[in-house]
Amino acid sequence: LRLAKAGGRLGYHRKLLVHHRVHPESLTAEPVRLLQGVLRVLDKTSKREDLTAAQRDLLARTTRRIGAELSHLEARLAVSRGDFAVALQNATAAHAYYRTWKLKAVVIALRLFPALVRQLHRLRVVTATRRAPTTP
Repeated sequence: LRLAKAGGRLGYHRKLLVHHRVHPESLTAEPVRLLQGVLRVLDKTSKREDLTAAQRDLLARTTRRIGAELSHLEARLAVSRGDFAVALQNATAAHAYYRTWKLKAVVIALRLFPALVRQLHRLRVVTATRRAPTTP
């Protein structure tokens, strides 16, 4: 962000330049910590006094989007551990941003049938695990 603000040139390459290995203790191995870190950077950046109104608007929109991603992820993790109050709170926050029928259905189901949501989540995880490609 600082490089872009300072006028540095940024580009995009389709060709893969770097291979990335995820280590179990790295920041990218824990998506919650990664998103929390992104939010900290965005918050720090928002305190700069040299931002234009358009940059502040973009920063605010990005912060809301990342916050919604974090809420969605935390809702899924809370369901998997059976913490339905936290799951409902985070699913409601994610729905406030995304406004999808699926998230609305999850919010309603968490209010009415939380144990069923957990069973469906477990079934989805098992099904996804079975479909995951194996590496030789």
